[in-house]
Amino acid sequence: MNGTIRDDVAVPPEYGRRLLPVELDRIAKADPRRPYFARPRNPTNLADGFEDISYHRVANAVNRTAHWLQREFGKPKDFDTIAYLAAPDVRNVLLALAVSKVGFKASSVSPRGIA
Repeated sequence: MNGTIRDDVAVPPEYGRRLLPVELDRIAKADPRRPYFARPRNPTNLADGFEDISYHRVANAVNRTAHWLQREFGKPKDFDTIAYLAAPDVRNVLLALAVSKVGFKASSVSPRGIA
């Protein structure tokens, strides 16, 4: 078994029982400087290197976005959907996490799919 041992009792792994926003907050608290992703310092010249963006910064961005969503749209009544049209980048991930945290579901609309 790949679980953990607590007080000499085997605890099964929590596969399938963890939510991404909860795990993001857990890691941000336990290891705030851990890199979540890296972005180019200069998008037009990758030779300038990359900047690590920490779990702490991502969790803060997700929380701020979640608060904004709740302030603007209120609490979802029936697992309502929020559609988002944007370029395919990390903001889609951040918004999906924030939408989930508030209780909505996200529908990512691709600008490439519009004729």
